[in-house]
Amino acid sequence: MDLQYVPGPDDQDVKILCNSIKQSNGAQTMTMTMLVAHFTVGCRSGFMCMTFYRRDGHVIELQTGSAVSRPEEACSPPHFLQHSMPFLTLV
Repeated sequence: MDLQYVPGPDDQDVKILCNSIKQSNGAQTMTMTMLVAHFTVGCRSGFMCMTFYRRDGHVIELQTGSAVSRPEEACSPPHFLQHSMPFLTLV
């Protein structure tokens, strides 16, 4: 039997693009980068703040803020509260 993936009604295309880099520490260590990303999910789009932390050679942690309509609001409170946001670990 040949199995093939068939997209359902809940499937949506997701696209995330860097809009601007807000903060990055030293070019040699590159352990943290904060950026404003433009995202598109299905027919909806907006901006969000994303902070990436390099923890090890193959481990990155990520924090994402809430969706906003203007890029200048993305990394400011109450849309991005760095000390209270959960981390997503990527390996």
